[in-house]
Amino acid sequence: MRIHTSSKTYEIPSVSGKSLFSLVSALSGVTTHTPCGGHGKCGKCVCAVVYSGEPAPLTAAEAAFLDGADAASLLEHCRVPAELHETAVLRYLCLCPADDVTDVYLPDTAELTGAVFSDALAAGTPVVTAVPVSLTMPTLDAPTDTLTNLRSSLGTDADIPMSAVCRVSAELRNGKTDFTALVSGNRVIDVTTEPGAYAMLAIDIGTTTVALSLRDLKTGAELAGDVFGNPQRSSGGDVISRMSRAAAGEAELLKTSIRTAIAEHTKTLCERAGIDRNHLIYTSIAGNSVMEHLYAGLDTAPIAVSPFFMQTTFGWEMRASDNLCGAADFMNPDGLVYLAPLAASYVGGDITVGLAYILEKYPEIQGKNVLFMDLGTNGELCVIADGTYYFAATAAGPALEGAEIEMGMSATPGAVYKVKANAEKGGFDVTVVGDGESTGICGSGIIDAAAEAVRAGLIAPTGSICEDFDELEDYAGMFEDAEDREYDPDLYEALSGCADADDDCIWFTENVKLTGKDIRAVQTAKAAIAAGIKVLLKTAGITADDLDAVYLAGSFGGGINVQSAAEIGIIPRTCVERGIVKAAGNTSLAGAAAYMFDRAVRDRLTEIMERGRYTELSSDKGFTDAFVGGMMF
Repeated sequence: MRIHTSSKTYEIPSVSGKSLFSLVSALSGVTTHTPCGGHGKCGKCVCAVVYSGEPAPLTAAEAAFLDGADAASLLEHCRVPAELHETAVLRYLCLCPADDVTDVYLPDTAELTGAVFSDALAAGTPVVTAVPVSLTMPTLDAPTDTLTNLRSSLGTDADIPMSAVCRVSAELRNGKTDFTALVSGNRVIDVTTEPGAYAMLAIDIGTTTVALSLRDLKTGAELAGDVFGNPQRSSGGDVISRMSRAAAGEAELLKTSIRTAIAEHTKTLCERAGIDRNHLIYTSIAGNSVMEHLYAGLDTAPIAVSPFFMQTTFGWEMRASDNLCGAADFMNPDGLVYLAPLAASYVGGDITVGLAYILEKYPEIQGKNVLFMDLGTNGELCVIADGTYYFAATAAGPALEGAEIEMGMSATPGAVYKVKANAEKGGFDVTVVGDGESTGICGSGIIDAAAEAVRAGLIAPTGSICEDFDELEDYAGMFEDAEDREYDPDLYEALSGCADADDDCIWFTENVKLTGKDIRAVQTAKAAIAAGIKVLLKTAGITADDLDAVYLAGSFGGGINVQSAAEIGIIPRTCVERGIVKAAGNTSLAGAAAYMFDRAVRDRLTEIMERGRYTELSSDKGFTDAFVGGMMF
């Protein structure tokens, strides 16, 4: 079997009974975009497959993902040779068995969202417009200087970089008078005779990973994409750790490391797409408040302590050569860099642009009651009601992402990502990334594991490991806002052998367990999120029953089982029961890209900032009460 990437072809043995995802994931140097951890929920890991014989039938999930998709565009997206377009089949890595497969073509992009996303970008007015410029040839009687000539043709006193003026002057001397000015607002970025050769870049600076999407200036189509680990992780896995390291004298190192990594990966993208660095003229960056401050080299100390204020909320453009963005190493120095606006110290540009994108992508929810959640170490929340955006952030901690869990790990080969109780075998059925032996458990698996153990009664409502089924009756009447949970004694009896009260743990495989300490970390995380939601809903004057839609942003949101999340109290159960919870994917990257191509998204972003209201949960008494109540399972 041959695995074709943008830079290399790998020859590997063909293994029947394995999924393509398990084989590709095991290849060193090959990165797949699988936000859901590879269990068929997000529809991101599209690829093109060539069979030795008759193609295996599509699964129902694959057929649903591909319904309405532009097959020709996706085949191009996967870089399938033209002569194979008739025989190659679009599949999904995690859903397709490797049987009889001879060739697999992987896309060279990090965001496998297909034509729908591209069409959305091209729908509106781009932030950079191409304006025809017809200059007057200077004469002895009227030796008009080039800067005045350009401004006169544009009809405005525009800010024009002298580098562009000098190039135009040289062309004028050769008799050329017709040009195209690339303009954003009152700023001219470049004046050219080749307007079709330019591109723009969207960046999502996440705490864990960084995503890039290089886009054609004219069409909005993605030319190339990439995802890589945030190099700042060596200074701590969360924003609190990084702010501490910055305060200890590492601010310059943190700034340099992220800028250098972005520059290197962007140069590679431009080379792959055939884009000259000087033709990359606009970059839109979104990230949480700390990530944007660290990128700009601004002090994060005020964010870390009460009253939690920022140096700036951003939301404006600067030249690439400006010290605050230092982007001249990877793009046109006269180009513009936009950092998305921050709603509060812990509600960043990733949320604001993500919201703007979602509201324009799904116009049917405009004017409705919406809950938007970005769950991670810092749980960022927004409730939209009556045209007002109610924001809050809650320190959920890293437990739900697998950090600070004894056997926690990222969604890489060996990680348990799905758990289901099996009374017949007296244990749990688990699904492992890569289909091999389990070595740990990732975020989605942790939520599943906790939910299944709670459902079986192995974890009592207080979070302790239950040694005797009769003990569960002692917890009747403890829930103020819900009916008492009914436990199945047969299910408890069947699974009781998995609970080890002496060692304070529950075993889900022979190798993977959750300890009592792990369970308490999950309790704390889910209580913080649930309490934040409860306070925001109350602030907005609505209840969970009034919500019309719930969106989970980020790869973590796309990977979790929402039923399990409701079982342990992360998401309001009524929302899951009504089927209004949706995984929205990387809305930060999508929003950063959409900002550049759709005026409606930019207008919506302005509205979000004007109508945003922030609630500081740490000083809200209602949050404390809700948090204590939320600790119960």
